[in-house]
Amino acid sequence: MKYIFIDIDGTLIGSFDHHIPDSTTKAITKAKQNGHRIFLCTGRPLSQADMFKSDLFDGIICSAGCYAEINNEVLFERILSNEDMNRIINTLDAYGINYILEGKIGNYYLEKGRETFMELFKHYDANMKWEDIIQNLGLFDMELMAKDVIYKITYYTCDKELINKVKNELSDSFQMVYTDRGEGNMVEVEIMYNDCNKAEGIKQVINHFGATLDDTIAFGDSMNDYEMIQECSIGVAMGNACDELKEVADYVTTHVLEDGIYNAFEKLELI
Repeated sequence: MKYIFIDIDGTLIGSFDHHIPDSTTKAITKAKQNGHRIFLCTGRPLSQADMFKSDLFDGIICSAGCYAEINNEVLFERILSNEDMNRIINTLDAYGINYILEGKIGNYYLEKGRETFMELFKHYDANMKWEDIIQNLGLFDMELMAKDVIYKITYYTCDKELINKVKNELSDSFQMVYTDRGEGNMVEVEIMYNDCNKAEGIKQVINHFGATLDDTIAFGDSMNDYEMIQECSIGVAMGNACDELKEVADYVTTHVLEDGIYNAFEKLELI
């Protein structure tokens, strides 16, 4: 039996409509019939990943390793303390950086960040409306955050100097994972505790099942997949993955929309 961990954006799905390619569904179904366990392992908070939970999957790791569920029961969670959350927020506010607080129930934003998020999503769809962004990101006004817990904070900027300044101020306690969409596009920066990443989340899941990393396979496309691609027994980068991930992967499959998951499952004799 193998324990297979699959990222969502750019790995399970390749488009903003959240459609899982038919070949991917077929591959996962066959692999489960062959006795393997399949888990989602995403940077999305639970509030954004919930829509993907189904009988296809045996559990889910969210918020880039800060939270996990097995059979709808919480396995572990790493919540930002109020003190640490305020430290991050105060640093970002001091530099005028717009951000999202990612929680269990929803994601929270300040109205001043609206223009930033509109600019960000032009990368996906130039016709995207603000109402679409709110729905897709599960965004709520910051005033509603009091009833939630926060696992990580994500900010967006085109200013690389600002990124370095924030890193210098916060790197003693927090790690920053970068998704760079290329020249002219905003860099997405995820901030979480130093001991949180997808690989650490995977270790907790396999410990729960009495397995080891020798039994694991990870699939991803971006830098928040880096640790799990390195540490799992087999790390698979999608054909659309960033170059840094491809360099450390054991195998590079085809593009997510060109049967990438199915082709890798066949190559690895999972189906």
